[in-house]
Amino acid sequence: MGALVFGFGAAIVYGTVQLGHIPRIACGSCEDTQAGAAMNVLVVGSDSRQAVADEAASFGTVAGQRSDTMMVLRIDPKHGRAAMLSIPRDLYVPIASGGVDRINTAFERGPDNLVRTVRAALGIPINHYIEVDFAGFRDIVGAIGGVTVYFPTPARDLVSGLQVDRAGCVALDGSAALSYVRSRHYETLVGGRWRAGGAGDLDRIERQQDFLRRVLAKVRKVRNPVTVHHLVTTGTHNVRFDRALSTGDIEQLARRFRTLVPSTVQMQTVPAVFDHVALGGQRASILRVQQPQARQVVARFLGQATSAPPASSTVVTRPPAGLVTTSTVPPRQC
Repeated sequence: MGALVFGFGAAIVYGTVQLGHIPRIACGSCEDTQAGAAMNVLVVGSDSRQAVADEAASFGTVAGQRSDTMMVLRIDPKHGRAAMLSIPRDLYVPIASGGVDRINTAFERGPDNLVRTVRAALGIPINHYIEVDFAGFRDIVGAIGGVTVYFPTPARDLVSGLQVDRAGCVALDGSAALSYVRSRHYETLVGGRWRAGGAGDLDRIERQQDFLRRVLAKVRKVRNPVTVHHLVTTGTHNVRFDRALSTGDIEQLARRFRTLVPSTVQMQTVPAVFDHVALGGQRASILRVQQPQARQVVARFLGQATSAPPASSTVVTRPPAGLVTTSTVPPRQC
């Protein structure tokens, strides 16, 4: 969902007056950014059903809100680089407010608790916070006319509602795109049989990163003033920023993403391994941070390593026994 926020940011260059309509939230643990210094922005896709209350059945009935998608965007103006680091929502870490749990539960106590958790668990300082909900994601994809994704086989997810009946390049509207990026029970039709992927949250991150590149590629081509207006007005209803994120900060993000070549955006994922723990009296699947790989990935992401970071990084995982792992990342552009 992150690129959609910044697609909206690109449009905001042409309509900064709309900033006054964007809900602002407190982020006491967000750190100040020095002029010209790199900026880390925590981008969260909330699974709150509040904005889609009339369609709750299609999204599942879940009380409250959790982080359905979580990534850190880093803009480094000095070196002219942009990078995204995806954080698996099932990562099992100490929560700032107390206890140890999946990292997405930190969001239940608000953005500040999540920011403190990310900083303590991964060593990543956060300067700003942006949140987009289900309706915002769907409507912004719709505003740019949908996104085309390549599917090597028919695909489905009976939980998220994804249904792709043919292989090849398929145009996804806002609702279908939301079902695609949210999919944690992704299945492919191979040899007449539906086969499940073996690394639900991690497979999903790879699909999300591929989708974000496609969105970036489409947003940077937007020239139609009607589309720009639609992006701006849509975003103001379904995006929340921290109070310290200024118009200048947003314009800096917008200018950077407006000129980015999508293939140059470094997209990485916090390395993790599968495990199980007892949660709520039941055996639950989790992901544990894999060290020292995670420290190395974070160091590269923060520009603290001497070697240049790769265009993308592979998460080292151990899929649960008995599951068939299938490739779910589209192998080519449409």
